[in-house]
Amino acid sequence: MNGMLTDKKVYDRNFASFYNYVLTDQAREYAHYILDYASKKVTEKNIVDYMCGTGNLLKIFEDAGWKTTGIDLSTNMLDVAKL
Repeated sequence: MNGMLTDKKVYDRNFASFYNYVLTDQAREYAHYILDYASKKVTEKNIVDYMCGTGNLLKIFEDAGWKTTGIDLSTNMLDVAKL
């Protein structure tokens, strides 16, 4: 059983890295549309991203001067986001 838990941790960590480099293109591609829309709809530049993954969308908002908060169930995704 301990081997399975270790395998799961390795998988989770590896998947978080894979997700960050391969599967976040859509967030990057559409981020400027989302940022433009949100900027027109809110007066305070605060955003919470539930299921933020590795935080790529939040990074774009942060670079535009927004205060950001990311929430995800995967601690491995959050570890990558903190980098």
